[in-house]
Amino acid sequence: MNNGTVTIRGNVWDVKIATSQADIEQGFSNVESTPPKTGILFNLGRPYAGSQAVINMQQMLFPLAIVFIDSNGIIVDVAYDVEPLQDYTSPSTFSYFLEINEDEISQYPLMGGPPVVRVSDTVTITGLPSPNILGGLDFGVIIEAMLVMMIMKMMTGAMK
Repeated sequence: MNNGTVTIRGNVWDVKIATSQADIEQGFSNVESTPPKTGILFNLGRPYAGSQAVINMQQMLFPLAIVFIDSNGIIVDVAYDVEPLQDYTSPSTFSYFLEINEDEISQYPLMGGPPVVRVSDTVTITGLPSPNILGGLDFGVIIEAMLVMMIMKMMTGAMK
């Protein structure tokens, strides 16, 4: 997993960024705790409708807060105090979700202040791969497609 940061309303979390299927499935499973102001940012690589992605808490050992973020870096849903064994499905479409200690974004902060994190807040993320070029196409995919076209041309005799 890569390292990065997530900043919301001036609050910064140091995060591991999960992008592979194995890292996404592992998450915090079987981990006893995480230090304050740390978490995992799950980069799903594309938007998912809430009904397509269930956050599996079956192997969790401590409660979490889960922040769902769309592809524009806007919070679209927040799940407070998600307990172990309690799966969660967001009603919103999201591209990323952040898992952090449940007590770090209290729904009802002391003194009646606003939540630390709320829907419609803007999120700043560092540590993500650079934006892909050419309208979101991965450069490796473009090269692979060009090679396939060259091979096809050679096979048909169109290239000399």
